[in-house]
Amino acid sequence: MFASNCKVISNTFDTRTFSVGFPGQGPETAVVRLEVPRGRLASVVALRELARAQLADLVPATLDSGTTTAADGRQIGYSVTEFISNTNTLEELQALDAGGDDARKVLAKAAPALDDGQGGSVRVGGPELGYFGDVKQFLAQVAFAGNPASSDCVVSETPDDFVLRSTLDNVSQVELTRADLEALERHVVFCHNDVEPRNLLVRRTPSAGAYALAAIVDWEMAGFYPFAYETGHKDTVLGLSSPYFSWYSLFKQQSGQPHTKLIKALQALDESKRRRKMSNVGRLSQAKWVAREQVELSLDVRRGWVRKDGVGPVGSFTEEDSAKLELEVLKELGYI
Repeated sequence: MFASNCKVISNTFDTRTFSVGFPGQGPETAVVRLEVPRGRLASVVALRELARAQLADLVPATLDSGTTTAADGRQIGYSVTEFISNTNTLEELQALDAGGDDARKVLAKAAPALDDGQGGSVRVGGPELGYFGDVKQFLAQVAFAGNPASSDCVVSETPDDFVLRSTLDNVSQVELTRADLEALERHVVFCHNDVEPRNLLVRRTPSAGAYALAAIVDWEMAGFYPFAYETGHKDTVLGLSSPYFSWYSLFKQQSGQPHTKLIKALQALDESKRRRKMSNVGRLSQAKWVAREQVELSLDVRRGWVRKDGVGPVGSFTEEDSAKLELEVLKELGYI
């Protein structure tokens, strides 16, 4: 059977995602993801199926997966999932306030993807970062990104603690005691780890103007992490892959009481990376986004980024704003 009506959804150097239709089955019946094999696709598919076992009504079914050979002889990994019809991503609905009542209900229904509630003794990590025997090994990987020589962070550990410090000035040192580490390992949970408007499919309900969550997609970042990890990770990607402050604030409100020391450690790591890579397009764009949104890190680590005192209404961040901001950065760096 030959597919037709191919429609590209996203495209990067390593991946391409598109919808296809099959004769007699409608214009769009499946979503195909192709990627250069990195040894992780099978893990992503397995985690997506684990999520579907818990959230059958919200996770699209996997129809097929494996590897194939391209015309040039390269091995290509692929997965095929069901197409969820009559939906938009929450991100696409620009008229839908990402911090409004509909978004609040969408996030509440997506909550099981943030934490499966099954904390316990499992390996920490996922396909993106790898898997580790304990939280200390996991944090060392986050700190060094596999290359200690290129990091501004120093890790020291004993049987009783784990200390993370930066070689840069004015970056806080963070110490996790044995009790902290044991608490984190008791609360390692299976989670999506990228619950963002672009990954939430919503469908209009019979109630005029209202939307409800139809599916949670893109499980590439999923894995087994300490409960606090996703909320701390959101602090580091705000203004990068997560440009919607209203959604971020809503997420923070609903994320409960996470382990503050882990969040402090993630913030310290991010501060070191941010200061080291200020000639990086993404980091400069993030700095400009922070200035535009008039936000700053709260002294209360659980709150993360907050609006500065006395700031008036800030307009919604649009695709046009994103393109303008990126253009400014490329000009400043001399790329155009």
